[in-house]
Amino acid sequence: MPVIRLGKRPMCKGRANGTRRLAGVPQSSHEFREAFEANAVRNLLAKVPPPVAYIVSVAFDKGFSIITIPLVAAYLVPRDYGRLGAAVGLIEFTGIGMAFGMGETLIRFASPAGDDDASRRAGAELIGAALIVAVTLGAAIQIAAPAMAQWLAISVDLSALRLGLVAATVSALIEMPLVWLRLEGRAGRFLAFSVLRSLLQVLLLWLVLRAGWGADGILIANGVSVILLAAVLGAMQIRATGIALSATALRRVGNYGVPIVGAMLAMFALGSLNRWFLSGRVPDAEIAFFGLAFKLALAAPLLLQPVALWWNARRNAALSSPNGLEESEWAWGLGYSVLT
Repeated sequence: MPVIRLGKRPMCKGRANGTRRLAGVPQSSHEFREAFEANAVRNLLAKVPPPVAYIVSVAFDKGFSIITIPLVAAYLVPRDYGRLGAAVGLIEFTGIGMAFGMGETLIRFASPAGDDDASRRAGAELIGAALIVAVTLGAAIQIAAPAMAQWLAISVDLSALRLGLVAATVSALIEMPLVWLRLEGRAGRFLAFSVLRSLLQVLLLWLVLRAGWGADGILIANGVSVILLAAVLGAMQIRATGIALSATALRRVGNYGVPIVGAMLAMFALGSLNRWFLSGRVPDAEIAFFGLAFKLALAAPLLLQPVALWWNARRNAALSSPNGLEESEWAWGLGYSVLT
């Protein structure tokens, strides 16, 4: 006679008084309240409309860099702000290279248009590739840090610069989990982590400036916040997809991600690269005014960020659907209308 399995029975744990407890089931009012509050938060995040979530996340993530200008200006003299420019340029350059376009590679090979097992396998292999890159190339960058600082005339503390470079090294461990949330349509959780990152960075920035750590403190605050968030998001990604070491993932990164890195470095050359040429040749105060003007000029492109966050994560799945071309045409029209 066939055996019909209805599912696993709840595991029971013995207690000192002889009673039995169902694992995972709240037994006290305190446990029940904690479980209820956790479920309420998850339900609230799930109900956030994706457009609202992406608009608010951009406002926190990118807008805070503009909002913090008065905070930094209140504690740093222009000379210190100028000293920071070349170091930030090096960290930004390192972050672009260390990311290796893995976020875009994850969108390409873990699109929801395929089966869930293939998506999780692609995610596991890419997070493994990200860890390999972070360990190997990150060590090489730390060895070369003194020489790079001397060559670029970077005058900040070497320890602070090293911490900033560590943060740049693990940038893929932040980008990939956030991309995974967008692929799964969890816009509310994406918003929660974006807000958490912005608030943590601003809090640490305020603390180090209040303590009088100056430009070095800004690098330390940013490095600590990025490393903490990378640890949390990386662990979350591994829990969702697992982790695997695969030569296939490294080939995918090389074939698909490296050209994206080249495009991003070209954008870097048009933006932040000039700080390296200015460092050591132009007074630090003048570099500071240039950096402030450049930040303010970035306000206009922020308007397109919510559309990009929404569409980039779902474009592959949309193009695989019967009406994919029409949906793609509508999305591009929406982005063009936002720009104009």
